[in-house]
Order: sequence, then structure tokens, then C-alpha cells
Amino acid sequence: MSQIALYYPWMRFRNENWLKLALLTWDHVARIRPRSASDTDSDAVARLRAETDFLHDVEPVREDLRRLTNIFGDIITSGEPQILQRYRWRAVVDSAGAAATPRKTGGPRRAFPGLAWVHAGTDGPKAHLALSRLLEEEGLAVTVEEATGPYLGMHPRLADLYLTALADVVAARQRVSPVTDDPRAHAAVGTLDRLYDLLVDDPEAAPVSDGARHAYLHFAAHAALRPERLRDVPLPTLLAFRERHAGDLRAFRDHIGSLSKEMAGVAPAEGPEAARRLLRDVYRSTTKPRVEELCRALGDFGIDAGPGLLGIKVDLPAAAIAGAALPEADDFAGTGTGFAFAVVPYVADRMRARRTTIQETPVSYLLTADRKLTGKSLLAMMRR
Repeated sequence: MSQIALYYPWMRFRNENWLKLALLTWDHVARIRPRSASDTDSDAVARLRAETDFLHDVEPVREDLRRLTNIFGDIITSGEPQILQRYRWRAVVDSAGAAATPRKTGGPRRAFPGLAWVHAGTDGPKAHLALSRLLEEEGLAVTVEEATGPYLGMHPRLADLYLTALADVVAARQRVSPVTDDPRAHAAVGTLDRLYDLLVDDPEAAPVSDGARHAYLHFAAHAALRPERLRDVPLPTLLAFRERHAGDLRAFRDHIGSLSKEMAGVAPAEGPEAARRLLRDVYRSTTKPRVEELCRALGDFGIDAGPGLLGIKVDLPAAAIAGAALPEADDFAGTGTGFAFAVVPYVADRMRARRTTIQETPVSYLLTADRKLTGKSLLAMMRR
């Protein structure tokens, strides 16, 4: 498990409770944020940036943007009507109309309700100029000029998938772990070969079984620290806990990272069922006791805490599923084992993502402040 997590697909953290959970899970969290972006961070984010080295801003390099331009360009120029019709920006604006919630800030973007915006200027852009022009030509984006530079307005789903793909490429280059608080983004990350299918997003499509050449191993475990009444826990208290137990937290992160490596090694050699048994045994013997020990340590700081859900996704090679019987997801809530497990096969679509030039992101994480999400419900989402 990388000591640094890359938050995606958004630039701004949506939930301060999530930041508190992240403080207990990673050494550092980075986000893709242009230098020229307006400063709209919350007070908690501003404090963490000013007083600690926990948060970092990163920018994609030219090669990152060029690779994504090639991938999305191949899909868009294929002329697929489902994509060209579904993601037209004007339809989003017309549909939003007067019912749209006005933007909190002024500027030209106020005239285009319902769109999601991606910075496209020369100062830390998130999109290549060539892709911006192509999206505009096909009616999939509109460009507006603001004080901090030009922005591309897109259908929210198209923007989310683009920013998720951008996180893939940046995370692979910087060797960090993508992390999100959104299950749908977690399902999409690491799937550059499936961008065409994700853009079409056919709700009637059956799960892949025949012809699958690749698979993702998903497991959700009670492997995060989750304080009770999280909203009321002061940031300084969490920072003090991090400082006193830095070694214990780092050792636990290393342990979680070793789980994904073992799964990726065992699944191809012995099959998914063997990987599940190994995960069960390691969770019971090592993971669960370590989580409980750290929860007790939080108690010394006056914080009641219990195990929280952490979703982990590992890309498996084709050999891992060749001829293997894929296990069903465990009932996370009912087994008492503390984890759920599934192998989700997929077929790389016809618009391939140049596997020879883009290093795939092998492990990604989901950390959510949503108490209602269970391992079973999470894995049901991942099977789409």
C-alpha cells in the first residue's frame, strides 16, 4: 500500500469526515489541482495545508495528457452514436434550465447549468488542447474563459470518466495509490481498456463471463479506523494520534499493501478460491487484531472507534482466470469474517488503451464516510 494516496476524480474534497478518515489511513493525500485554480478549500483543508504536509497538489505532465488524448480521440472519432448523442453538452444545459442550482461563483460558467468543468489552460491543464478542440467540434464540450484560465464544460458522466482516467495515468507515473470516496469512480478506475464500454454504460448488459481475458479482484474489509461521532472529533486530536502512532500506522499500511500483492500472486497460481481462503486466514490472524489494537489506541485519546470499510481493487493478469471457477461474493454482513471478496472478469473493448505504452494502476482503494455501504453492496456495484 503506497504511503501516498491520489484523491480523484474531483479537485475539491467533498466531505471533511472523509479527510479525517484519510488522516488515519495514509501518510499523505495528493490531488490533481492546477496552480491557477481559485482557492475554494474549506477551513479544514486550508488548515491541513498550512499546518501539516499531509495534503499535496500535483499536476499531469504533457505526456499524461497526450496519452489520454489518444485514447479518448480513438473513441470519439469512431463515430459511435451512443456516445456522440448521449454526451452532448447542449442537451445537459437545456435539461437543467431554470431548475439548475445557480453556481456559487460568478463568471461565464453560470450560463451553462448542469455541466461539469475541467481546467484546460496552459497553467497546469487537465486536458490537452487537441482533445479540447476535438470535444468542441463533436459537440461534447464547450469552452469558457475565466480569470483562472479556460475551462471545458462537459456532461458530468463524461467529465467523471475523463478525470478518473487521468487519475489512472498520473497515479501510475507517480507510483501512488488512487483513492476515492465514490463507489462508481472506484469501479471505473484502472479500466483504461474499458473506457468505450463505460461511456456506453448499458444498464441491460449482462456481467461478462465468456471470452473474458482479464479480471479485477475486489475485496472489501474492515481494515480502516473509523471513529464514532466523526464530525465531532477535533482535527488536532487526530493529528496528535498520527504523530504518536506513526510507526504503528505505517506498519499497518504495509500489511494492507501486502494483502493485495499476495492476492495478485496467489490468484494466478492457485485460482481465485485459494486467494479467498488466504485472505480469510490472514484477515483473521493479522488484519483484524491490528485494527482492534489501533482502535484501542484511539481510545487513549478519548476517541471511541471501530473497524471501518476499505475497498481494494487489484488488476489480475489473464492467467489468473483462465479455466478458473469464479467464486461468488461473500455476504459481508452475515459471515462475521470481516471481509467480502469477488473476482470480476472483463473483456477489453475494441478501443484498446495501448497497453504497451500505458502502465496500468495495479491497486486502487475506496474509503467512504458512508456508514450504510457494506462489503456486499459494494461488491454488487463492482460486478457491473
